[in-house]
Amino acid sequence: MTQTQFVKTILLALLIISLFFLSCKTISDPLTRKVEGRIAFQSYRDGNYEIYIVNIDGSELTNLTNNPAEDMSPVFSPDGSKIAFTSRRDGSGGIYIMNYDGSEQTNLSNHQENYEDYPIFQPIP
Repeated sequence: MTQTQFVKTILLALLIISLFFLSCKTISDPLTRKVEGRIAFQSYRDGNYEIYIVNIDGSELTNLTNNPAEDMSPVFSPDGSKIAFTSRRDGSGGIYIMNYDGSEQTNLSNHQENYEDYPIFQPIP
């Protein structure tokens, strides 16, 4: 296993553990879709689900994913620098992460199973 694969495996494990803890206790606002006056959302406006970001006043609408696969369920990291989302790229569903500006879109799950979960960021207790 390469170092990159190891890091991706650890990140996936942390996401899965976070989902487990979410079902066990209440967390204040775990599904953050708004950071510093910007909102991330999914839209089917171009005939395919994509992740968009926009100012809360509706200005500066930007398609972050622009991929032929379905990209859905965006959520900001606590510091607002990353966005986690689900996608049906690579023939199956998976959990992805990207920078705030849409760059460096990376598959964290690398599994053939079909993921229907909603990613969240949660501090480790």
